Amino acid sequence: MPNRALWIGHAGDNGQSQGLGAEQSTYRADALLLTTLIRVDKVPHVQQAFTWDYGLACVLMVLRTLGIDCCDDIADLERLCRTTSIWTVDLAYLLNKFSVNFSFCTVTLGANPQYSAGSFYREQLQEDIDRVDELFGKALDAGISIQCRSITAYDIAFLLLSGHCIAIALVDKSKLNLPCMSDHDVQQHNDEPDYMGHYVIICGYDVDDCEFEIRDPARKYVLGIQDTITTLEMGAVEILIVWENLDVRRYELKNSVTGETVVKYLNPAQEVDQSNFTDEATFGDLEVIDNTQLLEWFVENYHQFDCTLEFVTNKSQEGSQFCRGFGGIGGILRYPADVSAY
Repeated sequence: MPNRALWIGHAGDNGQSQGLGAEQSTYRADALLLTTLIRVDKVPHVQQAFTWDYGLACVLMVLRTLGIDCCDDIADLERLCRTTSIWTVDLAYLLNKFSVNFSFCTVTLGANPQYSAGSFYREQLQEDIDRVDELFGKALDAGISIQCRSITAYDIAFLLLSGHCIAIALVDKSKLNLPCMSDHDVQQHNDEPDYMGHYVIICGYDVDDCEFEIRDPARKYVLGIQDTITTLEMGAVEILIVWENLDVRRYELKNSVTGETVVKYLNPAQEVDQSNFTDEATFGDLEVIDNTQLLEWFVENYHQFDCTLEFVTNKSQEGSQFCRGFGGIGGILRYPADVSAY
């Protein structure tokens, strides 16, 4: 559960997200800003398991981005948190437990009693107030610095563009537009009964399109070659989405020492790297058995995975971001799939 009911992602009269006026917008909800050197395409997606654990899924995304492997799944974080009513301060304590460097920005120090007007929060709010207020009171002694202030969308965009920051942000799920969050007119929203707090990872910013890139734990999708192939083989992909000019080849390789066969997906730069054709464990050469354009292979084999195949162009804003930010390959899943174990 969030501490402040505000949102990023204003929709216009036509229901479509509008352009970002970052220099004029102020983000007044909770935000956990994490200082780390990242690549946007290296921020994994973690699917929430239940209706309440989206905040824990965001923490798990952060831990995996940082290479912290102490948690296998969301259930491990649930055991540490010991509650299913998650507030931003709970996420802060989890991050602090794993020695993650972050800044906690909020405009409400403690539980916000105004949530009693919302049906989503009414039942458990009174039980949470004492616990949440106690966590805020002990935060400084626990080593958690809480800044009582708003933060502008311009500030968030600047930090993201530095390549040294990602954020866990509180948004209104009913106003959330995917795959990108636009931020034109950030408004206070905690007096509206339909508000439903939701946490997402904000991990990138597109200057040309003035849009934030997010990872939404409620979204059933997969991005990138390896995760897409893995979920295809699991039978989890319902719609396979591929850039029409994807320049990746599928190599079937045989180890000259062990005789084992492996499959690699290489772009032009990786094709000239000879280390991709040598087995690290045995130092054996990987002999090419088959070499096919991945696009052609998908066309010939997608039906084996019980999915549909759709091509996208990079001429639209959404298509351009998909190609540049996600490598031009992904899929919509028919059910949540955790690829971390593969």
